[in-house]
Amino acid sequence: MPDDGATSPDLPLTTEDVAAYAAIAAGESHGSIERLKALGLVVEGPYEPGLPLALDPQDAHQKLLEALSAELAGTVEQLRHLPELLKLRAVYVPERDSATSERLQTMTQMDTRIGEASSRATEEVLSAQPIPRHKRNQQSLRTGSDRSFALLARGVPVRLLYGPSAVADPASREYCERFIAAGGQVRIHRKSFVRTVIVDRAACFVDDCAGSGTSAAAGYHISDVAAVAWARRVYDHLWESSCTWRESIAWMDEAPPDRLLEILGHMDAGLEQPVIAKRVGISQRQLTTDLKEAREVLGLRSTYQLMSWYGRWMARR
Repeated sequence: MPDDGATSPDLPLTTEDVAAYAAIAAGESHGSIERLKALGLVVEGPYEPGLPLALDPQDAHQKLLEALSAELAGTVEQLRHLPELLKLRAVYVPERDSATSERLQTMTQMDTRIGEASSRATEEVLSAQPIPRHKRNQQSLRTGSDRSFALLARGVPVRLLYGPSAVADPASREYCERFIAAGGQVRIHRKSFVRTVIVDRAACFVDDCAGSGTSAAAGYHISDVAAVAWARRVYDHLWESSCTWRESIAWMDEAPPDRLLEILGHMDAGLEQPVIAKRVGISQRQLTTDLKEAREVLGLRSTYQLMSWYGRWMARR
């Protein structure tokens, strides 16, 4: 490379470059030598003006190789430090009119992004999970559980909002007991809600309510300040209108109304619903209504699940 700091031209050599160097090496003059000078292949002639001197191409090759290697090493070093820029997102506050949301196509993408945001959490992490543990993807479930306990271990408050089916689900009950013992908070909301995770009032992750894809695992990462603040307000409303975990356990374990117990007992004995309605002394429409209300209160979707719950409840009597 030349000592004057000139920038090396792009390789490869052109036909004109090769012809010019050959002419200069033969002792002939040549018009433009700037590209060859920049490559370290020629220098201005020291004795006769306008007659450049050809240099050994091997020396030029070695010098250029060393220069480009040093430049590449510097680029690699810069790339190594590039992730440091992302750490600044922890203190970045977007402008109010810079609404941003990104659709995450897969459950893996969602888990990864939530993990990245949670790893920077210092204030709180709020989670609303309507799906019972036994129905969730087990790998995603383990990832989320490990993340929650890690947050609690470093002193970050974590709140979990579950649907009523969590109380009837043995796996969910076992997890919630451990989670509460580790310092977390759990509440049960009886009505339906959207799966949500909110981190430090700075990031919100929700299911794909826009219906823009076919993947049930896909969702959105929302970073707009106003949208995240609104989501947190909704979460607080759900939280305040929910039962504590202990209240929910007592509510789930308490005796159902006598008429419902009689209906479920007859169903457990294998009787058809029209026969049961006559024995209980109600219309078949009222029987259907009673079963529907019982499913809603318990957070169950089918009469089969209701009968399963009844069997567990009876086993504890």
